[in-house]
Amino acid sequence: AVGYAIHTLVPQYRTNLESIHARTPAWFEAIEFLHQHLLVWAGLAVVLCLSPIFYLVWRRGRYDPLGWPADPAYRSRLQAHAAALAAKAIATNTPASIAKSLAVRAMGVPAEATRNLDTASQAVFDLLERGVLEPSKAVSMHQDVASYLLDRSEAQIDSQVRWITYSVTISVSLVVGLTYLLVLYLPWLYLLDQLKQIQNIR
Repeated sequence: AVGYAIHTLVPQYRTNLESIHARTPAWFEAIEFLHQHLLVWAGLAVVLCLSPIFYLVWRRGRYDPLGWPADPAYRSRLQAHAAALAAKAIATNTPASIAKSLAVRAMGVPAEATRNLDTASQAVFDLLERGVLEPSKAVSMHQDVASYLLDRSEAQIDSQVRWITYSVTISVSLVVGLTYLLVLYLPWLYLLDQLKQIQNIR
């Protein structure tokens, strides 16, 4: 709608200014340049309006050198998967060190990258390896951790959805609002000001 208004109104502004012999300001050339390259502006406007979505997609696709994702919701889901796998491994009498290695590798990172485990899972493994915690209790705790991490992942996804909604709304408002203000409303005000300066013929 704004693009159509630019296509229709900008040429009329110059015609109207010339009809009253008003001086065309220097900044009007920038507006005419935008009018002449309207398709480029339209493409750029779409990119700017959708830039929050592009940013989220870019961030979700990023990984560190060890293969650990940058997206917090994805990390929480992987940690939940690792905790659930740890519970099953311990329940089948798998030694704690092997269960820990399997859980870490299930997240897509090397077995030595134990820091990527959730802190609660790490604590359960530490207690289990020291013999302080019974395997049956460790299974129950890992299951609780997995359930909590899944809930946290869902909450983080919901937060991202809200962030996307607000961000796209703000970016659309800024792009459309600034374009309307600078390209359509500003020349209109200038034209009205020039019309006020016309002296009545007596």
